Amino acid sequence: MASLQTGLRLGRYVRWRSEVAVGAFSRDLRSDQLEIGISIPSWLFTPRHSSNIDGAAEAELTVEPASSFSLALGGRWIGPGYTTLGQPQLESDVLDLTVAPRLQLRRMGLVVSMRGGLRYNNLRQSRLATTARTIVAVNLSWQPGTRFGLDAAFSNYGFQLRPRADTLRLQNISRSLSLTPRLMLQQNGHLHTLSLTYSFQDSEDRTFAHPDGVHNRTHTLTLAHSYQMPSRLRLSTTLSFSDTRMPRWRTRIWAFSEAAQYPLRSGLQLQASAGLSRLTTVDTATQLMLRWGLRYQLPSPYRGTLSLDQQLRRTERAAGGFSELLTVLRYVYTW
Repeated sequence: MASLQTGLRLGRYVRWRSEVAVGAFSRDLRSDQLEIGISIPSWLFTPRHSSNIDGAAEAELTVEPASSFSLALGGRWIGPGYTTLGQPQLESDVLDLTVAPRLQLRRMGLVVSMRGGLRYNNLRQSRLATTARTIVAVNLSWQPGTRFGLDAAFSNYGFQLRPRADTLRLQNISRSLSLTPRLMLQQNGHLHTLSLTYSFQDSEDRTFAHPDGVHNRTHTLTLAHSYQMPSRLRLSTTLSFSDTRMPRWRTRIWAFSEAAQYPLRSGLQLQASAGLSRLTTVDTATQLMLRWGLRYQLPSPYRGTLSLDQQLRRTERAAGGFSELLTVLRYVYTW
């Protein structure tokens, strides 16, 4: 594959960024060679009956008339047969159009960013139906002072499939909302960070058999506390509850965890955690997890991190219980 990336500043307030790429990919090197009328060096690529040669392009135009406001307009086109190196799971056969405004009010400590877009496939009419997707996302961050902050997010994702056969028609709308107030207190080297997060997710599926839609709703509430001591001991506490309601069943999950981190000496850190969770659906399951580990940053001239982790998990159900023990010795080399 080969790509060309460009970037320009058009005047004082406008920036342009773009990239075009072409990729050649063969699924089976045993297939017969294919004559395409173009001379390509064999050491570079040999076209075969199992080969795809396709391209991709993306561009973004950003207008920033002031430091407090910017607007980005983007587009991306990826051919159905395009395959790239390093990212084999890249979705192909897509056309994306996006608009993303951003507003920052420094005096109020407020940052608002939005993103809206459309996505289509079936770029070369090689499918029986075209899928249309829409997404709208809004993120808000408010930091009026050093102690208090508030984060909020909303997204609406729509999926629509209209094939020629009406019985295969499908429409899905997914909505999510989250709200997180944050509080930070610091005194005499003691630092407390407290946050409470509420999130709501709603998914609605409409098909030929269910024209009025089938709803799946999930409510989640999470309370998190972090405590940093002058001795560099750090404690993290999390308590969460999740309630999922579907047409035929309901699932509730309670979870509590406590984690600690403490530097024993230069480059050596001790980590330990304990967690307890309870899941209730058709039956009830209770799980207890204990974990501890050591992490050591090798001194110069050596490079890398050496870690030892051990985890014990016990699960109890009405039909019986079982235990799992996992020990991992890991070395990560960095350069």
